[in-house]
Amino acid sequence: MANNILTPLNLWDDFNSLLPLKETTLKRETIQNAVFNYVYFSGRQVGNERVRIYGIYAEQKNSKAGTIIIVPSVDEPLDADLVLYFSNCGFNVLAVDLYGKCDNCTDFTVYPQAINYANYVESGRTFDFVDNTAKETCWYEWSAVVRYAISYAKEKKPMGKIGLLGVKHGANVAWQVSAVDDRVNTSAFLFGAGWRAYKGVYKYTQEEIELDDERCRFIAGVDAHSYAQLVKVPVLYLGATNNPEFDVERAVDTLQRVDNHNKTWHHFVNVAIDKLDRYSLKDLEIFFSKFISNKKIKLQNVPKVYLEQDGEDVIYTVECADVENIEKVQVFASSNDINPAERVWFMPSLSSSNEGVFTFKRRLYGIVDFEIAYAVVRYKNGLTLSSKFAFDKINVKSNSKIPNVIFSSSRLLTRFMFKEIKADLLSNVICVDKIKTYINGPFGILGISTKNKLISYAVKKFSDVLNENSFIKFDVFTSVPDVIKIDFITNDGMEFSHKITLSPCDKWQNLTIELSDFKTDIGMPIKDYSKINAICVSSKGDVAINNFLVL
Repeated sequence: MANNILTPLNLWDDFNSLLPLKETTLKRETIQNAVFNYVYFSGRQVGNERVRIYGIYAEQKNSKAGTIIIVPSVDEPLDADLVLYFSNCGFNVLAVDLYGKCDNCTDFTVYPQAINYANYVESGRTFDFVDNTAKETCWYEWSAVVRYAISYAKEKKPMGKIGLLGVKHGANVAWQVSAVDDRVNTSAFLFGAGWRAYKGVYKYTQEEIELDDERCRFIAGVDAHSYAQLVKVPVLYLGATNNPEFDVERAVDTLQRVDNHNKTWHHFVNVAIDKLDRYSLKDLEIFFSKFISNKKIKLQNVPKVYLEQDGEDVIYTVECADVENIEKVQVFASSNDINPAERVWFMPSLSSSNEGVFTFKRRLYGIVDFEIAYAVVRYKNGLTLSSKFAFDKINVKSNSKIPNVIFSSSRLLTRFMFKEIKADLLSNVICVDKIKTYINGPFGILGISTKNKLISYAVKKFSDVLNENSFIKFDVFTSVPDVIKIDFITNDGMEFSHKITLSPCDKWQNLTIELSDFKTDIGMPIKDYSKINAICVSSKGDVAINNFLVL
């Protein structure tokens, strides 16, 4: 079996990406300053057949600039929105379909029957397991498509640079190609960064996975972190801190393996579970402008953050570059949360700043065994960068009660995150405009908007003291009739819900709901309150809530 464990180098050493492309153009149209070509071209040879790759190529008129190749998430058909967006930014853009056979699509990449598993809907075990060799998996075929996409882009612009943009599962493909194809000049990755074989095994847990031959074959030939050490090009990684599918903490480990640490940048978003904010979009524009359009842009080094215990407080020290151009510095901190997807992020208060060194401070509550924190720095040119995660074992046994405030605009003790986004999105992953967070209610009091479904894991911090006499209490404001829905979610995935019909009012309304009123779809009440893990709040329209307490 050991002979079947292929490493990135011997997996790809005999790959031929230079067979004739045999392009067929289905349609051509001009949009603003670019010509959009909807095309098929040939990929690798399988027996007597060739893969026929479907793609959209937007070529800028009279431009010698390089090309962004969009590698979409493998579990979604090709979406043209990112092509149009980056084309409007002045880049040449090529997006290729990896998904394959699609009942509701007119055009898609056609894989020969011998590699039918390259179609996402037929991928089966090859998506998560390597039963024989990594060459006989859907991942190999998807990476092969992207290598032929590079050949297509280089044929169109022989002297142009190539930048890869991998989205979610497509990012894992982009990591592979960035490592083994020296025609790639720079790469940006959204969410995906390997460690799929370790899914559910968190960085700071004591749990280990069984590394049998099959797992070794998958890790060596598929997982992105095995390829990272071969990546020598500039890298930008963008992810969400609490995404359950893509462990951002493991992603940092992948980034640390990249050959040149001085050419690695990253930004972590904690406002949404599975979406990136508009600042991430600006990061991408700046990054590709520098590395494939050769614009003279300065990319500051990522900030650094350090932790230090001071009694029942923690001091967070942030070191930043280019101080005169800094617009904003923040620190986000979490205590005792092993699972990154369920972290509760607090915002320590700024206590001092001096020549690029910013100091923040936070009081700890209850028993704290370890602290995790990271810094975010936004520059005046729009670039937003995050530090790596700082981890420190501490030993605090505070008599201070853990706050039962889930959200208060005056105190901001904890933060809701957005679980579902009702906004303009690119590829269902990047918010084009600002996510509406706050509503200015009566008397100038701010409330957090429930239009985008809210979720908070803060309730789990004190769930062991909840009982049948507990209740939630909050203020609500709406100018139109609406329905607000609140869900308690347990650690085994059960949901207990309660709905309230709201009438419009010109003042804040105070609501109180007993936990015994929450039921499942079949009317079952909460039996074990200690299992409560999260609370969600949603509405049909734009409703504001404030002073949200669980008592």
